[in-house]
Amino acid sequence: MSDFSPAPRRRPLWRLFIMPVLLLVAAMAWSAFWFFAASQVDVRADAWRAQEAKSGRVYDCARRSVAGFPFRLEVRCDGASVSLQSQTAEQAATQAPITAKLGEILVVAQIYDPKLLIAEFTAPATISDHGQPSMTVNWSKARSSVVGLPAVPERASIVFDDASIERFNGSTPAPLGGAKHIELHGRLAEGSVLDHPVIETAFQVAGGSVQGLHPLLAQPFDADMRTMLSGLKDFSPKPWPQRFREIQAAGGHVEIVQSRIQQGDLIAVAAGTLGLTANGRLDGELQMGGARGQDAGYQQSDGGARPRDPGARQGDQAERQCRCFRRHQRAREGSCAGRQKGASISVALCRWRGVSGTAEGGADPAAVLKFFSRRPGQAKRVPGPIRRGLSMGR
Repeated sequence: MSDFSPAPRRRPLWRLFIMPVLLLVAAMAWSAFWFFAASQVDVRADAWRAQEAKSGRVYDCARRSVAGFPFRLEVRCDGASVSLQSQTAEQAATQAPITAKLGEILVVAQIYDPKLLIAEFTAPATISDHGQPSMTVNWSKARSSVVGLPAVPERASIVFDDASIERFNGSTPAPLGGAKHIELHGRLAEGSVLDHPVIETAFQVAGGSVQGLHPLLAQPFDADMRTMLSGLKDFSPKPWPQRFREIQAAGGHVEIVQSRIQQGDLIAVAAGTLGLTANGRLDGELQMGGARGQDAGYQQSDGGARPRDPGARQGDQAERQCRCFRRHQRAREGSCAGRQKGASISVALCRWRGVSGTAEGGADPAAVLKFFSRRPGQAKRVPGPIRRGLSMGR
């Protein structure tokens, strides 16, 4: 009897093509989605530009391109420019725009995270007034980020490294200022974009200097400031004069939560609230304190970290004084200030709003700057502790 076995059954070959076909369909669908999203970039950008142009801010791009397939959207703008019109009372009267031109802007967004936008800016930027170049700004790196939908931003940041500003005196550029590092952060602290938003900002400068205003400002300094802005009605595009009038009518103000400036061993801190009067002048109160000394808790030596002597703790004491002033919202001579030998207030700070002179060696380093309106012909006065040794200029 012969022995035989049945032939093995052949498996259908079409099953082998299931996964490749599915991958091909998914790739085609993703490609169609990407190209649709890329086509919407121009539509959304043009709509945003038209909306901003109604408020006197005209944005233009000489050449715009979209790349980044398959997982990113990279929007490159060559020859970017912005023209500001009717942003101040002078501009509204003269109709003379201020124009800023930039070499290139690159904006990147991930397809899977479109709420995060990252941008890089290529130097230099040239600012022109009345058709003539007035300033030029340079930097080694400049980048920014925005989190949130275009119509509902949640927070934004911008950072500059090795920034410098030069102004033109005729055809010759002259240094105006610069900084090794600059950061500006802002976020929506309360409310919503369409209903009375409250904006919190943080501003930091490292190695900054300003030429042509005061010799002290020409020396390197570090600054750190945190503020809260209230009184905005919404984020809808509008000229700045109109927005300022809305803030004043709503009783809005800028609260300087904390401000700290250090230049060498001189430390100055300030806090307070500034608002606007009906005629557009600043009105508010700043509590200020100053001291000489390092702000670090320990000093480095060859043997490692060691506690510093009591005299070097004056920077921390000045910050505690300002926080104490902020809680009480008033300045009383000797209150929360202590009496520190060698304490001083920076001349550059005192010259803000026309205050001149110094208060070095005084018994109380605390100062209050009161901004108030005055009638024509009425003499200015300096209230509180800084009346002694200071004079109000124009």
